[in-house]
Amino acid sequence: AAPPSARYDHTAVWTGSKMIVWGGTATTSLNSGAVYDPATNTWTTMSTIGAPSSRRGHTAAWTGTKMVVWGGVDNNHFNSGGIYDPATDTWTAVTQTGAPPARAYHTAVWTGSKLIVWGGRSMVIVPPPPDCVSLCYPLSYPIDLGDGGSFDPATGTWTVLSTLTPPAKRSGHTAVWTGTKMVVWGGVSLNSGNLGSGGIYDPGSDTWGPTTTTDAPSARSGHSAVWTGARMIIWAGAADRSDGGIYDPGLDSWKGMKSGAPTGR
Repeated sequence: AAPPSARYDHTAVWTGSKMIVWGGTATTSLNSGAVYDPATNTWTTMSTIGAPSSRRGHTAAWTGTKMVVWGGVDNNHFNSGGIYDPATDTWTAVTQTGAPPARAYHTAVWTGSKLIVWGGRSMVIVPPPPDCVSLCYPLSYPIDLGDGGSFDPATGTWTVLSTLTPPAKRSGHTAVWTGTKMVVWGGVSLNSGNLGSGGIYDPGSDTWGPTTTTDAPSARSGHSAVWTGARMIIWAGAADRSDGGIYDPGLDSWKGMKSGAPTGR
């Protein structure tokens, strides 16, 4: 099969042997995707039967056997999602019962047994007053979110994350899973602009702690973050950064990266 149609704001996950690409937008939002096998250099089109509705700005995570898609936006923000099984090319809906409020441009990490989603941006709709008689249009405005939830695919249930001392509300941030905790960093706030702060969430105790800002990279959003097995590496981001930093959660410390990096992006 041919590769998926051109798109951006999609997701891609690695299964251990193949890459799954899904969703995103071109001229309109999409709910299609495909599986790429690098061993044979071939694409296989995914079923859209039972798939989540078209969207962008969603998240996707690989559980070890399946891909979980959640959230995103099209005309409206979503708190829905789906579980894709590449072995059977089938979709199963993620329950909305107990799910966090709808959002896009949030983060999601897979813990080994659960999907943790946090942050993002949504829209508030304010209906016109009941006594309005002319030009009675609802008002809408964007909001940042500082809450989240944990989804257990084995039981199909959601658990609300603690909202006691989380990082500031944000979207466009990054999150990595250390093996025991989730580290959130950066992003953008409607009130404060780009952020250079973060937080560490421990699902075992349902508690948050801050990441130090001493020697941290400059504030940014749209950057990338990877977990090395011991440290988180941040790089690039708005506005066309060509620098980054290395964070050690055990020591709660940052150190810089050597010069000679690629051009900013």
